Amino acid sequence: MDVEVTDSELFHERRAGALHSAVFGTVRAWDGVERGTVAGCPAFLVDGSSFAVVSDGGLALSGLSEADSERLRVRWSALTFDPGDRSADEGGITTDGRCVQSDGGRDQWPLVPVGGNDLVLLRPFLRLSYDGARRRSAGARTAD
Repeated sequence: MDVEVTDSELFHERRAGALHSAVFGTVRAWDGVERGTVAGCPAFLVDGSSFAVVSDGGLALSGLSEADSERLRVRWSALTFDPGDRSADEGGITTDGRCVQSDGGRDQWPLVPVGGNDLVLLRPFLRLSYDGARRRSAGARTAD
C-alpha cells in the first residue's frame, strides 16, 4: 500500500499532509484499499477505482452517487475537483505507476475544504464513497 507522494501542482505536504495522514489512518483497515495518485495528488482506491483524493483544497470524494454528492455539496458547501483528462504519464489515476480504472465517466467530484482534524465529521461520506467505488468496480468486472 506504499506509494511515494511528492509535492505537485495540486498537493503540497506542508498544506495537506495532515489531511492525507488522517484519511490514510481512517481507510487503511478497509478491505481492498490501495494508495495511488490522481492528478498528482494522493488518492485512495478500492479494487482499482478511486474513492478519495487529497489536495491542497481539501478532500475530493470520487465514489459518491449523484444524490450523495448533492447532499455533500449542500451540507458542506463543497467545491469541485476536476482531475481532467490525463493519462498515467500526465498525472492521471495511477497506483504503483500503472494506469487503473477511470472514474466511470464523471469528470468532477465534490471537494470539501477540510483539514485533518475535520475528517471525523466527513467519515460517513468517505465510507459512502468507498462503497460506491467498490460497487462501480464490481459492475465494471461483471460487464466484461
